[in-house]
Amino acid sequence: MSADIMSTVILPQDSGRRVAADHARRESRYLAIVAPNGLRSFAVLEVVTGMAAALGLAYILRPDDPLLIGSPYPWLWLLATIFALRYGALLGVLSGLCIVAAAWLFHDAAQYPMPTVLLAGGMIQLVVVGHCSDVWVGRLRRLNAANDYLGERLGSLITNHYLLRASHEHMEREMLGRSVTLRDAIAQLRKASRANLDGQDVPGMQQLLDYAACVSSVDHAAIYRMTDKGLSPDALASIGPNFPLDLDDPLLRACLESHQLTHLRSPDGESSTYVACVPLIANERGLIAVLVVRGMPFLALNTDNLQLLRALLNYYVDGLAHTAVVKDIQQHVPTCPEEFALELGRLARLTNEAGIPSTLMAFEFSRDALSEPVMDILRSERRTLDLIWLHATEQTSIVFVLLPLTDTVRAQGCRLRVKRQCQDRLALDLDAMDVHIDIVAVPAQAPGLALRRLLYRGHHG
Repeated sequence: MSADIMSTVILPQDSGRRVAADHARRESRYLAIVAPNGLRSFAVLEVVTGMAAALGLAYILRPDDPLLIGSPYPWLWLLATIFALRYGALLGVLSGLCIVAAAWLFHDAAQYPMPTVLLAGGMIQLVVVGHCSDVWVGRLRRLNAANDYLGERLGSLITNHYLLRASHEHMEREMLGRSVTLRDAIAQLRKASRANLDGQDVPGMQQLLDYAACVSSVDHAAIYRMTDKGLSPDALASIGPNFPLDLDDPLLRACLESHQLTHLRSPDGESSTYVACVPLIANERGLIAVLVVRGMPFLALNTDNLQLLRALLNYYVDGLAHTAVVKDIQQHVPTCPEEFALELGRLARLTNEAGIPSTLMAFEFSRDALSEPVMDILRSERRTLDLIWLHATEQTSIVFVLLPLTDTVRAQGCRLRVKRQCQDRLALDLDAMDVHIDIVAVPAQAPGLALRRLLYRGHHG
């Protein structure tokens, strides 16, 4: 398709993800050779073969000194050091044992004594280098996992911010007489779909399409699901007359290749039978479906309207992608808010996959009147990533504070700061008032059960 007909709409978060993806692809080719991600299945064979080839080459070049002991530099140990840096201490020691085995096979006591000091020093060097490699690989893995979590949070915040802004602008123009915003309406739609899952992987597509079509003035469109074999020709949901899916359409191909919203600049363009293609992308699962728009009013075919359409669709599917996480936690604590449950599940997964700790704090008050001023203190002390949830009952009020990427030692510092602020600003001594403060690490497994135990622990029940 010519550039004057087709256009790709890139939201702010999409450009950042694209730059990061391009940078990662450029680095991956080099890193896959120099520093592979994880221990490959044929790493042992690679180390043994590489050391054998190096020893064989040294024997051919210097048959009287195959270990290159007389050389000014121990070149064989350099290769072993590279393997230690590449795969860690275990295979680094294996490469050193290859040199030790060669020294035992090729040693000629009549020419030179056994180089015991050289062999011992080389093995110590491989252990130290390999251990440093293991430590830094572990640190990088944890940092990458933390960055992935922060990137996911940032993507959700950007989408929510844009959707909120678009919702307010749309409400000012057309929805002044309604009592809910677009964001509230799509959240209600998502909750209704969750209540009727019926084993569907992406439920509520027809209701979502009907609502999005009403908001964005779409007359003729269908949603097609992405499978392992490609885009399925059977529509999950449709509006208007049914139409066959053309997988060779250039507009649709551009959407599938770039994972971006594509549309026609000229309404009478004959290169494509479609007006726009909108990808439905979940943060963790990638592309799950595509909305193919075949007809919409000319005035509605603009960038702002299409961006709003995509934001609505992706806000919906992104929430459905976390249904299992939220449902598992709310099964144990039904009153837990969705946002709090979602972040607790994400942090539990982060702890399980990368060992990065997070902490959950609970402040219990025997009187409801005391919870509000302390809540103000907690809000002033909270970081951007922290979440606060107030669970109030007739007898007590419990304030839960979720501290992402924070261990229990730092959480203790947060507890002391809150107590000091309450003493300085409110003249309240939390210890004297018998305010219970519990601090637990977010577990790698069953975070909902841990939250329930914290909720009903001791005085909470």
